Amino acid sequence: LEVGLPWPTPRFVSNGDGTATDELTGLVWFVDADCADTIGYDPNSTGDGRLSQPGALAFVDEINAGSLDVSGCGYTGSDTDWRLPNALELESLINIETAEQATWLGSQGFLNVQAAQYWSRTPLASTPTVNGIIANLATGAVGNAAMIASYRAWPVRAGSSGPPVSSARSNLWAEGSGLVSSPSTSVFWPEPRFVAHGDGTATDRLTGLMWLQDFECLGIANWQGALDTVADFNLALPSGSYACPDYTPGLYDDWRLPNRKELLSLVDFASFRPALPPGHPFLNANQAIYWSSSVNALSFASNAWTPSLWFPGSVGSTSRVVTSGRILAVRTPAPEPGFVALLMAGGAGLAVCARRRRESNWSANALDG
Repeated sequence: LEVGLPWPTPRFVSNGDGTATDELTGLVWFVDADCADTIGYDPNSTGDGRLSQPGALAFVDEINAGSLDVSGCGYTGSDTDWRLPNALELESLINIETAEQATWLGSQGFLNVQAAQYWSRTPLASTPTVNGIIANLATGAVGNAAMIASYRAWPVRAGSSGPPVSSARSNLWAEGSGLVSSPSTSVFWPEPRFVAHGDGTATDRLTGLMWLQDFECLGIANWQGALDTVADFNLALPSGSYACPDYTPGLYDDWRLPNRKELLSLVDFASFRPALPPGHPFLNANQAIYWSSSVNALSFASNAWTPSLWFPGSVGSTSRVVTSGRILAVRTPAPEPGFVALLMAGGAGLAVCARRRRESNWSANALDG
């Protein structure tokens, strides 16, 4: 089951100046996804425009300063607020329904999208001066690399800042607690982020999702077994079947295995071991594999996506037949009027419902956290 805010059609709209607006997130991207190579910007002498993460940041700074002629990339604008995307902004480009991300993005009107790794500006929490988060626009995976490694850079601007806003179809939030990366151009987190209900469940006030608090009580299984376990849990089997603290069987009957976007929404890119926000209400989080319901289109018959809740910035693909993983359960309470949507679907045809949050529910205490 895949849920989230439905994608607009078309998803990306040309602005006529060498940029395109993502109608889902409000982000504005260079149409040329490999502009550094197009204009021969090559301070790392890679011969193809690949840059270190510091080099990618410098590339964007030079665009803003007007010291770099990017007209060869088709850009005719004069904006001075370009940035390297953060981890969630970069990941928002991934369509889990397709096996070839670069090909799909090319079909959406972008040019020179490489089936390769792209830099985000987000550092890896465990080694923030050494490693940074990258996304693979060939496979859709997310990982990390040494900041001195050479990968592609794709400038972005605009988006939401501060409380969630209704002008964007879906809002992207800050990628972590504290000042993970600068500038801050994302919806900040509500305070408190989570509310525990005293019944074994907790609601994330950022996304509106409700989670079982105990990350171990549903056990482990392969991917199909995980789906079956959650289905059984909804049948209100005797309390001894699943030892979920404080939870009364049958309290809710619409639990599901979370999809890739939902699992990733729990990740705090500023934390590790576990990669969960400070003060979270969850029990028994560990470095186990956690199943998402999202299958990997590149290996549809065998693999599913498994975002890590232990190390931030790791979204891998795992065999859903031979591998055993932990089973989490999530549900979407009924949306309330006057709320702004936050969580998007992972693909154009995957959305079945949306969750919205009221702007007035946000506290201004946490600009990036």
